[in-house]
Amino acid sequence: MSEILRDKNGLTEEEYLKDYNPDKWKKPSLTADICIITKSEGARKILLIRRGNHPYIGKWALPGGFTQQGEKIEETASRELEEETGIRMDAISRLMAG
Repeated sequence: MSEILRDKNGLTEEEYLKDYNPDKWKKPSLTADICIITKSEGARKILLIRRGNHPYIGKWALPGGFTQQGEKIEETASRELEEETGIRMDAISRLMAG
């Protein structure tokens, strides 16, 4: 028997989806995901988090989330990275190639 996962509000995924209202969120919704790749001991590594909320609670994911009203996408990326990992990154306004 598999374990029933509950979110921070104590809800199972079934309970969460029963009360989920997509109209609660402004459309279109903009999100930012952050991909951090490092090289250590000759191997490339990518930063992942375990999802703390439904859907897919407990599954691996890139850090990220929804943009708040009036927030620049760079600010969203910076805020979500710090909220989900504790890593601080200044919001930047240019794309970086590498």
